[in-house]
Amino acid sequence: MTAMSPCAASISWKRFVADAAPAALNGWIILNKPLGFGSTNAVSAVKRALRVGGYPKAKVGHGGTLDPLATGVLPIAIGP
Repeated sequence: MTAMSPCAASISWKRFVADAAPAALNGWIILNKPLGFGSTNAVSAVKRALRVGGYPKAKVGHGGTLDPLATGVLPIAIGP
């Protein structure tokens, strides 16, 4: 068995990590906001879900403001 040189090992590792990393997301999530959940809370929940899912850092914002006592559609934008 032959040993890999340190240079070759680091190159193959970097290539593996680059291939395994999820791609950046962009688009819209249409959220049916429940009662007691503010718009800022919804954006924070989406950011947390992306981070836990291993996605790269992305800008996340909402397309309207719904107070915690309101329910309904809340568009959430995700971009690079």
